[in-house]
Amino acid sequence: DFADRSDAYRRARLRAQRLIATYFPGANLLSVIDRTQTAMGGRLLRRWLRNPLLNTTEIHRRQESIGWFKENRDERRVLSEILSNIKDLERLSSRAKANFISAYELRALSQSLEFIPKIKAILKKDVARFSQLLAHLPDCAETAKLIAEIRKLSNEARWYLLVVGSGATLVIVALAKRFI
Repeated sequence: DFADRSDAYRRARLRAQRLIATYFPGANLLSVIDRTQTAMGGRLLRRWLRNPLLNTTEIHRRQESIGWFKENRDERRVLSEILSNIKDLERLSSRAKANFISAYELRALSQSLEFIPKIKAILKKDVARFSQLLAHLPDCAETAKLIAEIRKLSNEARWYLLVVGSGATLVIVALAKRFI
């Protein structure tokens, strides 16, 4: 069953590549369909194209989620505005974990985390549809608040805390809270 679906996927991908080559010379599938507005969205789309879903239940769940945003234009617009204010959380959190984050990036991380509760509020309008996503989306308000407290410290104290923090964002935040 898996092999049949995998072969069907390969055939469909080849057909799509031929159509793209015919109508969009020099383009590839990603360049034709990519209308993402954030670096995180672009990476997610590339992952989805490289590793497509084979589970029909998951495919339908994803399609229903997309359909919900198509039907709920106001929520889609608000979410788009929120996402436009969020910096690259994947990159920023990686830099924080590596203990290699600048003061500017720390501020961007804090400000971006403050938008997560707003995203969750939109998704909670249809908990049944978005329950899986909501379960994996942490509430970052407290972390954002603690990072904001770090930002209030002098540059020397902030740098000391980042060096002492052992690279884990939560460790950095805990140390900062102890010193504040």
